[in-house]
Amino acid sequence: MLIVEWRRHSYKWTARIIYSLDIDGSEGPAVVDRWVPAESLRPARTDPNTAFGLR
Repeated sequence: MLIVEWRRHSYKWTARIIYSLDIDGSEGPAVVDRWVPAESLRPARTDPNTAFGLR
């Protein structure tokens, strides 16, 4: 998931996110672009090597 943009409206934040989905029977993934409330997001780990158990 990639956060592309942030917006604030009436003291509430929303984020525009983009992610891909694998669709059965399709040649390639579908790209989804949508707005979500900031409360539904959580921070990612800061060290990607630790996230995948490489260290």
